[in-house]
Amino acid sequence: MNVELDMCLITVYIDSGAGQKEFMRDIARLEAEAEGFSLIDLFGTRKSVRGKLKRIDFIDQHTVVLEQNCDKSNPCMSGKVKKSP
Repeated sequence: MNVELDMCLITVYIDSGAGQKEFMRDIARLEAEAEGFSLIDLFGTRKSVRGKLKRIDFIDQHTVVLEQNCDKSNPCMSGKVKKSP
């Protein structure tokens, strides 16, 4: 029995209450951090984002939706973008 597995990369969307906005695509790894998540794409670029998990779609769209409650005194995007080793 031969089984083929397709590589499934995900796209992360941020839901800030005013709608969803694409944050990052072609993500190969999502790691939980103390106050959010670290996202690593297929090429090793890493971004950190604050928020909580709202929804994961493994079947149709391969998406993750993170929910954020942010304002100027509580920014959600850390601005960290770096290549992973």
